[in-house]
Amino acid sequence: MRYRREFELAGPVAEAFAYLANFDNAKEWDPGVERITRLTPPPTSLGTRFDVVFLFRGRRQRMEYEVTGFQDGQRLVLEGKGGKVRSQQDTITFIDRGDRTGVSYESVVRLTGVWRLAEPFLRPTLKRESDRALERMAEEFERHVQRPR
Repeated sequence: MRYRREFELAGPVAEAFAYLANFDNAKEWDPGVERITRLTPPPTSLGTRFDVVFLFRGRRQRMEYEVTGFQDGQRLVLEGKGGKVRSQQDTITFIDRGDRTGVSYESVVRLTGVWRLAEPFLRPTLKRESDRALERMAEEFERHVQRPR
């Protein structure tokens, strides 16, 4: 299953990249995420790993994500594996627009076993959950950049 969306964040690209590259922040903006545990020390870079527990259609799923692509300020690629998901690759590309950041987000999910047969039926749920998460991402990022430092 493939999901793609482009949107803008209200802040400079350096801050947007720093916020999203710190995948621990996904707990703030992804309503499906129950818990994230960083498995490698900060800062986030190539090879950084996270253990993520999330809810999908009312069931807990666990995945381990690894940063497999990292171009500071430009591109972040996370690959996840676990449970019913053979692989999930999230690619986030950042476009500098001065005081705003253009974001291109693409996710490719491959399910395992009999779940592969359910992909056509799960597509609308994946799109709805992804849309909701990215809308919250923009809201939470805006709160983040407005917080006094």
